[in-house]
Amino acid sequence: MICLDVRNDLLSRNAKPIVAAIVALSTHLVACEGGCPSNAEPAPTSCPSNPPSYLNDVAPILSQACSSCHGPDGEESSVPLDTYQDVFQERTIVQVQIESCAMPQGGSLSSAQRSTLLTWLACGAPDN
Repeated sequence: MICLDVRNDLLSRNAKPIVAAIVALSTHLVACEGGCPSNAEPAPTSCPSNPPSYLNDVAPILSQACSSCHGPDGEESSVPLDTYQDVFQERTIVQVQIESCAMPQGGSLSSAQRSTLLTWLACGAPDN
């Protein structure tokens, strides 16, 4: 889809922060693809006392749902999500994509997986 191709080009690692912010906002406001089911819970606004662990909770979800496209051999390898550092660097875009249910393409996260990722992001994406 054209909107995804343009968005992905703009979100390359070399994109200026303002361009990334504009693209993130437009992704949130105008979903090119996907969209959340009507029963999807909103993103959390606070961090629980026991936040999700990157290593135990978040990394396995990202590996299962994102690595085929965002891994070293994937079509979106320019936006890698293989390591904590990669995800932390792309956390704003990841959050927008998950909130809008635009990612993962061709698949979906369970409500529990979506909640885990969004809660972890609401907690500041700790390396825990």
